[in-house]
Amino acid sequence: MAHKGQLWTIPRPTRDLSDLYGTVVALKKIAEGKKWKGARTLHKKFEAELQNLHLKTDNVSRDGSGGRTWATVPRVYGMWYDENKVTFTSAADKILEGGEETYTQMVHQIMNFQFPNSYTVARNLLDDGFKIFPYRFMIKLLLDNRVNYLTQGEVALFLLSVKNESEYEQVVENILKYRNKKKLDGKDLKDSTDLLKTHMKKYRPDMRTDSPTDVKGYWRYINSDFANTFFNHLRFLHEIKYQQSSSSISILPSKKTAIQLMLQNYGEKHPFSSLYKYSENAFSEHYGLRYDRHKATRMTTKPRTRSAKRTAKIKLAFDEVAKKKASASFDEKIELVAKQTSLRKEEVQKTIAENPDFFPSPLPKHVEPAFAEYYIKYAESGKDNSVFEKMTREIFCDMGFETKKQAIRKKSFAGKHEIDGLILNHEKTKSGLLECKSGKKYSLSNKDCELMKNAYIPKFQKFSLAFKTYILDFFVYVIGSKFTGYGNFEDISKSTSLPGAIIYARDLLTLYDKFKSGQIKAQPVWNLFTRNKHITPADF
Repeated sequence: MAHKGQLWTIPRPTRDLSDLYGTVVALKKIAEGKKWKGARTLHKKFEAELQNLHLKTDNVSRDGSGGRTWATVPRVYGMWYDENKVTFTSAADKILEGGEETYTQMVHQIMNFQFPNSYTVARNLLDDGFKIFPYRFMIKLLLDNRVNYLTQGEVALFLLSVKNESEYEQVVENILKYRNKKKLDGKDLKDSTDLLKTHMKKYRPDMRTDSPTDVKGYWRYINSDFANTFFNHLRFLHEIKYQQSSSSISILPSKKTAIQLMLQNYGEKHPFSSLYKYSENAFSEHYGLRYDRHKATRMTTKPRTRSAKRTAKIKLAFDEVAKKKASASFDEKIELVAKQTSLRKEEVQKTIAENPDFFPSPLPKHVEPAFAEYYIKYAESGKDNSVFEKMTREIFCDMGFETKKQAIRKKSFAGKHEIDGLILNHEKTKSGLLECKSGKKYSLSNKDCELMKNAYIPKFQKFSLAFKTYILDFFVYVIGSKFTGYGNFEDISKSTSLPGAIIYARDLLTLYDKFKSGQIKAQPVWNLFTRNKHITPADF
């Protein structure tokens, strides 16, 4: 018997995605800005509003369960998030414009729909290993001349369990094998008992309460409840043709080229998002962007550094260099600015890092775009430090160093302290301490200084893990935007004889990008943090 969560799933109060417009209208009217979690009265009001719009025909449920179910579909498709304060995305605003804008935005949501997503992860709906855009996968099959069409039954038996793109050829083989067999024995999938029994044995969830030998019941479950949803939602695209007699979908011949180009465009410009790992809100914000979203223009406000004259001087030089040496790399431009202004390269780097809205900086080329964008957003806004911590730990993990949050008991035994990350270098049996500070500015206070000196460092100076002894090699502060408190930083290092490091989030992202591109290896990365200084890209 299978574990729960081995089949694609979407809640389905309605089979028709065209109802989404009215659903969003009703939900926005009733729930925007309000607490949704546990608010049964609100759920019932939403149900009643759906009835007023003739979207829901049955009675309002006693406990509001109908409202909760109906609210799930726009949530899954990136229209809203945050159960504590219902927040609508820019995609929802575009949906509410109606007409062609509604259609275009919904196609965008369909094409970017992925497993896993924040909804499935938060509710533990899928097993590990899923990494797929289900609708793109279906469209790819419809474009394949070997396949050409899909029946609902084929979606049920051959597609719902697909975890990633690498299974594509096996799916094609399974579909063609079944179709050839049907030509010989005339059996539809619902009558292919052996095939259904094999599928049921492998994928039937533990939560099912019906008989494990009820083949017909299982077929209704995967075909009518699961496959039907994806089948019908893909039919929302105008280019998809539905053949009622065979219950199959295909792409209109005159639209195949357009669909091929659309699929290619989404593959190139809209990669898989890993934000679901860190924050449901961050993932929903990103997935819920309007289809015509453009990059925000650079701010032209005054820089926030105290040394306004120096910053203005660097800015003027930077703009001149950018015009004359447009093809130069970012690092080369900084070298030229340093020479032109007679400032140290490190000083130029630091000023630029502290004023990200004032200086254009290159985007990482080898880091997932959504990860990079939201990492900086959470680093500099101070909106949710826990998300910034998670994403920073992920960066260190991906660079080859296991990093996890650690709690240590207070000396008074009343509660615990938590270090944001214990960084482990298993190869060298060494460790590092990570503290993450998001926001516009962080000043290393006496309190935080004492905590590092007297609690964290003594605790992890030397410790055993899995029969290995790890020696503490450094401590590092990853800062969202601007750092002050160098005196306390130096005091920590001097008092404990342990080297430390300070690095801005943007600079850590640059380091991560260089690691991903192969320009720097894991051990040199580690060594950077033992240099007892504020690290800038000039150091790597």
